[in-house]
Amino acid sequence: MTEIVKIDAPREPVERLRRHGADVDKIVAETLQREADKLDEEKAKRAADRIREILRGVPDDVIVSAIRKSRDEH
Repeated sequence: MTEIVKIDAPREPVERLRRHGADVDKIVAETLQREADKLDEEKAKRAADRIREILRGVPDDVIVSAIRKSRDEH
């Protein structure tokens, strides 16, 4: 599924890209995907950091016990 996005881009670099045979639409789509992936990764890293802080206060034996219990249930 696609979405139409209108952007105001400087004409000169767009024309240069086209002169070189570059697919400007593809470049824009790939850049949007990279940026979305980067934001997802940053959000996941922040969540992992929060989890790490929470778990820092939990004794190791409690964590190990919970993991073992979870494995036994599956």
